[in-house]
Amino acid sequence: AYVPEASAVHSHHYSLFTQFRRYYTIGSSLKTHRWILRYALAEGEGLRFMKEQLRYVTEQHNYFWIPYIFLESFAKYAGYRIGLIAG
Repeated sequence: AYVPEASAVHSHHYSLFTQFRRYYTIGSSLKTHRWILRYALAEGEGLRFMKEQLRYVTEQHNYFWIPYIFLESFAKYAGYRIGLIAG
């Protein structure tokens, strides 16, 4: 039965290389369909998401996640930019 108060957890366990490939594909697709960029600024969203992750792990005192957040963000951004340029 439908329960409107229910919460859901959305989670993936992607490796850094898989993240890179996913974002390369996104960049490559946007290279082909540049008109989409008039309506969305993906790079701003990525930075906003990274800041939110850093805020959360800092509030939770889980500082050991900070290096991974930077690595993951770099893999995503590099994949996106390379896909956008060379894809």
